Amino acid sequence: FGPLSEPCEATTGPGAPEPCKAPSTTCKSPSCVVVSWEVPPGNGAPVMDYRLEWGAAEGTMAVSYSGPALSTEVKGLLPATSYYCRVQ
Repeated sequence: FGPLSEPCEATTGPGAPEPCKAPSTTCKSPSCVVVSWEVPPGNGAPVMDYRLEWGAAEGTMAVSYSGPALSTEVKGLLPATSYYCRVQ
């Protein structure tokens, strides 16, 4: 073998973001809740979009918001009813 080359630097791409913490909810009216969440660590890249799943039971949650905001209003709810939500 001959002499070694000059060194080069290699940088790996960003990883997937960490999971979001549980969202927080604020009752705005008997039929409307404001759901908000925090930006999770991005592991090398900014987090650009979020998805909020919402439902009357844990097994029935469906996407109710998708976009860049850190909060959204969920409207058309039944008064005095429990709901579940999570954010990705």
